[in-house]
Amino acid sequence: MVAAMAYRETAVDPTPHVPGAACMPAAPDWQRLCEQALVRAETAEARAAELKSAELAARSSAATYKALFKSARGKRLEAVEDANMRRDVIECAAGQPRLTRWCRQWLARIASIYRLNKARLAHYGAERQSAAFDTAQGTLEIALDDLFAAAERELAGLDEQACEGKPLRSLVNHREGLSVFVDRPNVSLDNNFAERVLRGPAIGRRLSFGSDSETGARFTAMMYSVVGTLTLNRIDVLRWLEAWLRACAHNGGRPPDDTAPWLPWSMDDTRRRELTAPG
Repeated sequence: MVAAMAYRETAVDPTPHVPGAACMPAAPDWQRLCEQALVRAETAEARAAELKSAELAARSSAATYKALFKSARGKRLEAVEDANMRRDVIECAAGQPRLTRWCRQWLARIASIYRLNKARLAHYGAERQSAAFDTAQGTLEIALDDLFAAAERELAGLDEQACEGKPLRSLVNHREGLSVFVDRPNVSLDNNFAERVLRGPAIGRRLSFGSDSETGARFTAMMYSVVGTLTLNRIDVLRWLEAWLRACAHNGGRPPDDTAPWLPWSMDDTRRRELTAPG
């Protein structure tokens, strides 16, 4: 996806030289991700094909994703983001003073689901669940049932044209997707983390007008992947890049033969301490 975001098709030479590209690490996972990202289609039909064999896919309730899932085939479980429901409520009440109290009440209900889920996850175990987890699970299920019941009660008493009916109908209609996390604790309530990670590449593309070639898009995608991996593993990116480029220079302008010392999951503790970001 990062490469597809970076690429802007033009009539320029498709294979220009990219300085420094030859010295980037040939980590299998990074290379595979870059290759896959570049060939991901820009059409809904091709994106849907990626989901044909997916058992679980997180999505937004936006119309774009609805069309995508409608065209997708195969077994899948759709997990809708609870954050979208919160956004719908806020947008509905914007500029409507009479809905301020209503908005706050629904935001409080949604926030309580987040708090109860956080309390449940504090007791979650990969193998066997404790009595504390079972108790928290029951409390969460009751609160979620109450939330949907409240939405149905309000809808029953609302005029068809009432503006608050739209977010409430969306809430009720997406009940199955919004409840995926209940039986699957490893599924997040929202996709905020991934969206925050993609914010940098998206802004970068907007400011730079993307890449003028596939080679440039590949290099950009690889760099975003490298930087993202280092950041998630608390590695100082500039320190790592300085050491990496120095090693390439000492190796005749080629990547080191052994990349294990440069990957967060295979470098030794001493090297990790040297490259760990401060704080």
